[in-house]
Amino acid sequence: MGRYTDGGGTVHAFLLDKGTFTTIDPPGSGYAQAIEINAAGQIVGGFEPPGHHGFLLDKGTFTLIDFPGAHATDALGINAVGQIVGRYLDTSSQFHGFLLDKGTFTTIDPSGSTFTEAIGINGAGQIVGDYMDASGTFHGFLATP
Repeated sequence: MGRYTDGGGTVHAFLLDKGTFTTIDPPGSGYAQAIEINAAGQIVGGFEPPGHHGFLLDKGTFTLIDFPGAHATDALGINAVGQIVGRYLDTSSQFHGFLLDKGTFTTIDPSGSTFTEAIGINGAGQIVGDYMDASGTFHGFLATP
């Protein structure tokens, strides 16, 4: 799983499963990247254009993931029960982490952060990620919503 560039310069998402290579681009994308897969085979990632969006691929169906009001969204992790984490870019050009659980988005920003991304989530709902503080130093975090 990941991304590859074809001879024309287009970046595609792919899945390599039991020796079978499959391109898994969301419809209309010119750049796509598969980032995480869970045990159920659900895949999350990001694509563009138009805009920059996260996606969920579940049993052959793509679902767009866009944090409400955001300029860009990336889906970076998914657990066994389908909870999705990632990052979004707000109207002030600041990145925030998010959790998408049963259709509800929640922002995840450690105190004092100026850039946050939620990267992974386990079956207990614990979220790991990183953030940058006001001095420009990056830190890891563990959040249990």
